[in-house]
Amino acid sequence: DPFNDPFGDQLTNIQEEEEAEGQLEPLPRNRFSPPPSFAPEESPSDEPESLLPEALDEPSEPSAPRLPGPSMLPPPSSRPMGGVPCDNVYNERNCCEEEENCNKARAALDKFNIRRISVDISPGYRPDEEDPEVAREMQTRELQAAPSREWRDRDGQLIASGRLLDLKSRRISVDTGSEIRRIPLHELGNDEMCFVSAYWNTPFECAWGDLGVATRNWNPLEVNWTASALCHKPLYFEERALERYGHMTGPLSQPLVSGAHFFVSAALLPYKMGMNPPNECMYALGYYRPGNCAPYLVPPVPLSARGAAAQTAAVFGAIYLIP
Repeated sequence: DPFNDPFGDQLTNIQEEEEAEGQLEPLPRNRFSPPPSFAPEESPSDEPESLLPEALDEPSEPSAPRLPGPSMLPPPSSRPMGGVPCDNVYNERNCCEEEENCNKARAALDKFNIRRISVDISPGYRPDEEDPEVAREMQTRELQAAPSREWRDRDGQLIASGRLLDLKSRRISVDTGSEIRRIPLHELGNDEMCFVSAYWNTPFECAWGDLGVATRNWNPLEVNWTASALCHKPLYFEERALERYGHMTGPLSQPLVSGAHFFVSAALLPYKMGMNPPNECMYALGYYRPGNCAPYLVPPVPLSARGAAAQTAAVFGAIYLIP
């Protein structure tokens, strides 16, 4: 009772005495059931003083009849819902029935073949028919009664002569007697389109009619590109992958790799200067552009006879110069 006993701590003795006297009966599970009716001679104000709440200091006022507490309701397991007995019923929701529906849905998905998925947007002959076999039989029976005719294109040229069989993937199938011709809908004339719409029960599609497409001379477009003349001198100590593309081996190992690269480049500096002289212009052509996804590459070892000669001269010169 939200008015006289909002916390449910005064119903223990009341329920026992009321059950003994037979004044109230347990309510059904349905929460929308009306409250129990009392006899005309009984009223809430005629209750004995022992049944009134003792914890209230103020005098009690006449109130609505008390409803039985939650303990008087039968347990959910004794009330099957939806025809499926279940022990897991929450807020009048039968979880066993929901699980049974899920099993049926999973069984239906297991039987479904992905090859049956079609991207054909052509309307079916009888889209309101639930059974596809019945719709196919109706299509065969009714189209056999359709007359045979000559099929012409938008220019009036004869394409085929025969009876309409099917409409699929925006193409009609025509039985010419010797073969099955498939003709796109956009090639048919107005009268042929009206015939297909009448027998296939689809809206009429307006064609271009006699409106021709004007021919024109298409001018070729040329785009001339000139390479930039911006250049720089050779970069002997450049780390291409790190400095141009941001590829690094890690925050701890990259300083070691860069230091090793510097000392090796310093030792091979005569070889690099012989291969690319200091006064040579180097261009940025051949590199990946900024922002592009550049793959991880291992640069090849360049081979140069002039670089080898310069490296040999520098090594022997250093041997003779240093005593």
